[in-house]
Amino acid sequence: MARFRRLARDYERLPETLAGLGLVALVVLLLRRVGQLTVNA
Repeated sequence: MARFRRLARDYERLPETLAGLGLVALVVLLLRRVGQLTVNA
């Protein structure tokens, strides 16, 4: 999660925005991992 600059510091005013960005970052990381699994299989 440290790769995402917007999550490294608290620039967002609303906590819902920060939570949404965290969810997006998690989805991106999971999709990358699933993509690596399908390539290696």
